[in-house]
Amino acid sequence: MHPQDVPATQAIRVRPDAGPTQPPSSTPRTGLFEGQVWRYELSARGGLALGVLGLDLEPAQTGEVLELAVYPEMALDDDGVPDRASTRLGLVERGRPGTVLLDQEGHDLTVPARDLAAHLAATALVPEQWNLWRVDLAALAGRDLGGLALVSQADHGTGWLQLRRRLLPQGDDGAAGLVDLVDTRRGSHSGVGFSRGNTFPATCVPHGMSFLTPLTDARTLGWLYRWHGDPRPRLQGVALSHQPSPWIGERGALQVMPFAGEPVLDPEQRALGFSHDDEVAHPDYYAVALDGGIRVEMTPTSRTAALRVHLPADGGITLDQPAHGELRLSRGLAGARPSSATDAVGGAESGSGGESGSGTGAGQSGDAASVLCFEGWAGGNEGLPSQPAPVRVFVVGQVEGAVGWLPAREADGSARPRPPTCSCPPAPTRSA
Repeated sequence: MHPQDVPATQAIRVRPDAGPTQPPSSTPRTGLFEGQVWRYELSARGGLALGVLGLDLEPAQTGEVLELAVYPEMALDDDGVPDRASTRLGLVERGRPGTVLLDQEGHDLTVPARDLAAHLAATALVPEQWNLWRVDLAALAGRDLGGLALVSQADHGTGWLQLRRRLLPQGDDGAAGLVDLVDTRRGSHSGVGFSRGNTFPATCVPHGMSFLTPLTDARTLGWLYRWHGDPRPRLQGVALSHQPSPWIGERGALQVMPFAGEPVLDPEQRALGFSHDDEVAHPDYYAVALDGGIRVEMTPTSRTAALRVHLPADGGITLDQPAHGELRLSRGLAGARPSSATDAVGGAESGSGGESGSGTGAGQSGDAASVLCFEGWAGGNEGLPSQPAPVRVFVVGQVEGAVGWLPAREADGSARPRPPTCSCPPAPTRSA
């Protein structure tokens, strides 16, 4: 007998909730993706229980998927044996017993067999972890989703779930290369209590001398990127890194972060939200769309990186060289002499709106050969040579060819004290 032919003896109870309180590899009280989290409770008695999902009645479209995130809660029985009853879930369309709903791995979600072992093999839900069912709605094209419901035979068990429907982007009709099948974010949904890989999404060429990676924590020496945010992940920068794994700590990687308005060096304050749906993470290419209309793309060579940033009109780029590393910048214009900087805190380089390439801008001043401490903003109107669409530069440290010392501003507008190691000439009088 098909499960849909069996009358439900009791409904699966579903109510709004914040999310798991102690997840071992994700953020507490947060779903897998943005949106409402629901708590479910199973209570079938001698049959099947159904739980209406409450999806909207907009007809399904070809190319649309239903994403159902399920977090089964694992309990222990009286003997201390793990109880996985909360994983005994399926998905059916009420009133249409012939409908077959498959997840992305081809598992039939409409036949939660009465045998527990068979059901676990069919659905492959892992307790105490967020699981994702991505159901192709092509079989329901033209019909509303009001009839979709959870189904279970378990008489107990609890957990959390989320659901959303979305159109998948149209892919290239041509054959994809093998690297296009690799998602470098796999394994990054890990935590201290449970490893799902403990990786970070490095973009590099084979045997390359540096990696490119996004940063959700720009000040850690270990886990540079974690999939899970609160509730929307926030990017603190992208970095040129030599870190082969989170277990081998990072040291002074150059970090780049775009911004709109005025730059902020503090990683938590400069962070911009994004959605994993707007990321592309392959071994040879990474791209992400950030809040504020900013988009970052990057791809590596064996020793360097190519970075393309799409900026709003008031946008710029922050260069952050932590751990007292050495940073060398070159404007790359004909006749301009490259400058060098030893950056003790971090720096920011901002270009005009539109697209900005990496490696643009630093403080040249013609034939000046002295090394002066330079801290603050400089541009075409700040004593440096004017160029078409002059690049604003903010650096903290020693810059070859600088024209003087300019006070940097703290978040409250006050001038930052001059570095104690600075042997600069007297600072010129300048307005804030």
